[in-house]
Amino acid sequence: LTMIRKKPRVGIKALLDLIRMPREEINTTKIVFSIGPRINAAGRMGDATTAVQLMIAENEAKGKAFAHELESVNMRRRDKDSKTMEEALSMIDDGVDLSETSIMVLLFQL
Repeated sequence: LTMIRKKPRVGIKALLDLIRMPREEINTTKIVFSIGPRINAAGRMGDATTAVQLMIAENEAKGKAFAHELESVNMRRRDKDSKTMEEALSMIDDGVDLSETSIMVLLFQL
């Protein structure tokens, strides 16, 4: 945390600037709920290369480009998560008696 606050790597600084997060406000909660999900989104959506490139970027232009790409991937991930939740709730509404169900597994094939 101290290193991120004092002198973050170029890509991390670009990401922080993009999401308008002042370095002095960075704490564990902000990393877990704001920074981490953006970095993790690339891998969750199929290719973590952009996240790695953000981490190793050596100039501001590349850092900004990778930060913007991660933000875009994170937005797609959030949209997909929302759609998946809607589909799951719809499947439940279509015929599951939750009063008699303690656990369930839903399968949806694309």
